[in-house]
Amino acid sequence: LWALHEKKLVMTGSSELDVNGAKLSDVQWLGNEGERFVSGYDDGSLWLWRVPHEALPQFAPPAKPGNVTPLCRLDYATSSSPFASILSLRCGQAGTDATEGRCHLIAHGVSQDGMKAVMSVELEEAKMDSIRGGSTASQIECKAESCKTLPWFGNVESFCIIESISSNLELEIGAIVTLAEFCTIHIYDVESY
Repeated sequence: LWALHEKKLVMTGSSELDVNGAKLSDVQWLGNEGERFVSGYDDGSLWLWRVPHEALPQFAPPAKPGNVTPLCRLDYATSSSPFASILSLRCGQAGTDATEGRCHLIAHGVSQDGMKAVMSVELEEAKMDSIRGGSTASQIECKAESCKTLPWFGNVESFCIIESISSNLELEIGAIVTLAEFCTIHIYDVESY
């Protein structure tokens, strides 16, 4: 993590981002505050991290880079089984007033049967805030509020999110666009699927 204006390294996490011997596939900020991020791995696991407060001083970067440790593993059990491998991630705010205080995590991965798919995971911010992490983080799990694999019978090659401005003037995920095999494009309204 770099402070761009000061051109200084704020935090490092190279070897620290390795968990359980799995290969890191993607990292994305979770929420708008820049305090938490999520990482995805080639073993299908998702991990939640918090940037230490000393690494985010209010007026200047710290004198030396700080290290980061995981808060917990995200339990995203779906109606099917969890992904065998995570390929890429996107994060944003959940899209309805009923889901205020929740973050949305969209993951592109390989299912247990070898198909590439996209799933939507909703996480409650209050639950994430209550997790302290530490040396037992590998034993702590944070359960997702909801998790759905987008319906499609074939490989999903890529995806993107479409964000809109909410009633409280924040960006939220409004739709997910997938590119499936045979150049088929699908648009999913986050609120209605």
